[in-house]
Amino acid sequence: MEDSTNPRARATAALAELFLAEARRAGGFRGFEDAAVGVGHACMADAMGLAPESLDSELMAARPKSLACHDVRTRTLATEVGDVSFSARRYRDEGGLDVYLLADALDLPYGRRVSPGAAEFLVEAGA
Repeated sequence: MEDSTNPRARATAALAELFLAEARRAGGFRGFEDAAVGVGHACMADAMGLAPESLDSELMAARPKSLACHDVRTRTLATEVGDVSFSARRYRDEGGLDVYLLADALDLPYGRRVSPGAAEFLVEAGA
């Protein structure tokens, strides 16, 4: 029996449903495999964009009172699974300086366009 309370089990079942549709269209296992990897990467990129937004909401709720939310900006990072887009809040401290709680929490320098994992992958591929 499937555990419908387990997030991984639900994700696996959803991917299996998407993969089944690809298997029906594929002209062989190679085509199926390519399509499944593409669908899987697209789903992971979408989910990777949602996770930082949830973390950003948690950080907003727990932020120091000295920080005021200034605006919300969209970022896109090239990652190992494709482009990942997410929104993040920019704060201002009492001195007027910008603070990026999400970037700090994820150890991601603001303005960076390539994820640490993708940057490492690119360096290794170039070696």
